[in-house]
Amino acid sequence: MGITRPNISLGTKTLTVDESATFNENSVTDGDFRVESDNKTHMLFVDSSLDRVGVGTSSPGGALGIDGDIKLVPTAISTAHIDTTGSLDIRCTNNMKLGTNGADSVRIGRDNSTAAKVHIRSGAHSDLVV
Repeated sequence: MGITRPNISLGTKTLTVDESATFNENSVTDGDFRVESDNKTHMLFVDSSLDRVGVGTSSPGGALGIDGDIKLVPTAISTAHIDTTGSLDIRCTNNMKLGTNGADSVRIGRDNSTAAKVHIRSGAHSDLVV
């Protein structure tokens, strides 16, 4: 049995939205939104009461919680970017690794400059250049 509206049709296994759609527009209490995958019950999860989004998790610990790897794959340029207008604080409970898959350097400081504040290199050159 299917349900059809002007821009939404619900079949036995598909949901088709031909225009924009809003879920929980009236801010219904406990109006969470969840999408399942073949292996995860909460592949995409929106916690409406805490204003959080989870990917692969039913309990996102922040505005965006991800249980799994994040892979940035730039297509038109050779560099992926993470931009912030404020501070960026990266925390981990174990090890933090940068450049472990063949990167020849890690730069912290100014863009496109050999005069970076800190430049850590691998190979025969100096291990730490400040």
